[in-house]
Amino acid sequence: MARRDTTNIAEIVRRVVSSINSLDSSTTNAATLQNMETVSRNPSSRTPGQEVNDAFRLPRTSSTNESQETITPRSRNGRFTPYSGRKKEKKAKEKKVSSSQLDFTLKDVCLLPSPSWKDVPRRAKKQNLVRNNLFVDVWSLDKTWSEEQLRSEILMLFKDHIKTVNK
Repeated sequence: MARRDTTNIAEIVRRVVSSINSLDSSTTNAATLQNMETVSRNPSSRTPGQEVNDAFRLPRTSSTNESQETITPRSRNGRFTPYSGRKKEKKAKEKKVSSSQLDFTLKDVCLLPSPSWKDVPRRAKKQNLVRNNLFVDVWSLDKTWSEEQLRSEILMLFKDHIKTVNK
């Protein structure tokens, strides 16, 4: 069955190819000659270079509806500034902040290893503090906390390193 389908397809392809080849070549040649004569007689025929220039034309002259501002070169103090066109006024977008976002802030909290520490921990010193759990990035701080509650939260944060002293 599959072999029979293959032979049928092959016969169809042969018929299509033979019908294309058997077309009257004189009619196709006559049509092409007529088209070529029409193009050559046309006084507005152009060279390929002209057609390319027309297809990719750069705006070399200003049109009447453009303002004088775009005709003059954009310069400032004799220097070319590429982004100095018409000044556009930007409208500032007002951010809507809910009251819950106003109550919290994110902070970095650092417990210095000794009271004599005088430097702000950066780079290698900060890495050492992070390794020893003495530096916490992005800690959520509630602005409504009292001083006592803030102290207790920090004590909870560094409970392994701070010894509580009863007053």
